[in-house]
Amino acid sequence: MTVQYRFGLDSEGATVDVRDLRRLSKCPIGPFECIGCGHPLIPHLGERKAKHFQHLEAQECSRETQLHALAKRVFADTYRTCLANRTSFNLIIPAVGRCNHFFEVTGLVCEKPATTTFDLTQIFDTVSVETGIGGFVADILLSQSSGKATMLVEMAVAHACTPEKIASGLRIAECHLSVEDDVQMFSSRSMDATKSNVTLHNCRRQVVNADRCGGKCGELVDEFRVYSSGKSILMPGRPIAAIEANPKQSSIVWRRFKFGGVDVPQVHRSRYRDFLYYAVADGAPVKNCYLCKHARDGDFSAIWCLQHRETQQANDAVSCEDYRPNRR
Repeated sequence: MTVQYRFGLDSEGATVDVRDLRRLSKCPIGPFECIGCGHPLIPHLGERKAKHFQHLEAQECSRETQLHALAKRVFADTYRTCLANRTSFNLIIPAVGRCNHFFEVTGLVCEKPATTTFDLTQIFDTVSVETGIGGFVADILLSQSSGKATMLVEMAVAHACTPEKIASGLRIAECHLSVEDDVQMFSSRSMDATKSNVTLHNCRRQVVNADRCGGKCGELVDEFRVYSSGKSILMPGRPIAAIEANPKQSSIVWRRFKFGGVDVPQVHRSRYRDFLYYAVADGAPVKNCYLCKHARDGDFSAIWCLQHRETQQANDAVSCEDYRPNRR
């Protein structure tokens, strides 16, 4: 069986990329051996076909075994070089970005997808291959020489992490590999867990708090106001950047905000009532037909009044002599 590989080992056991080799007649090249099976390889460095290594003699060599061994070797070699040269090896992970720019005005914090980056060499100063931990064997084990923190880096070629290993609670970065080019992420000193080829297990959810928008935010919010008269209104879908810290109407005695933006009758009524009950619970001096013991739901925003035998609007309670708040 003929298998073509991009990577092999030189006579000193160092990983060699065949693409870095040049065809020089006066300089001997090699010998090389297979990372997977250990048998001799010969480089094909012609110009018509892509450069590649091939076994000197036909071998039963598994691509999965070769790729698994290659990934562990490239990761470990690169990480050790980073430690020696004091350069970074980064793990990029998904996070929640929280922006508090409008918090003082609205009490709201915007949440958007974000990323955060950790230099693993600043956390783990030791790297080992095929190391036992907690009853399991880690493909790569990152650890602290003076601490207990660890991270397993698992190379998922033919098999993913077992449910038992994931359930162990050990912090794991699972790297999904299918071809030799996939190990380039290790050579570039980075693993990006925001992409599909890296999966994190048992890692804490990261939150990034910052003023991310600088006031230029397009989020829409619903504003609810209660006036000194007892009247209340819902103002849906307002740009959060347009919310005034101190509205000119001095008669406003209570106001709250929620992220929103959809203004259809059914949704509007539901949100209005949610705000209304919140206002009552918070002690706001609101008078509203929805709160009256004579009220029954009508169509859309209308309310059926048992006392007057007709439909009413929510704020009709402000001037109604028969208004009786339901004391539930």
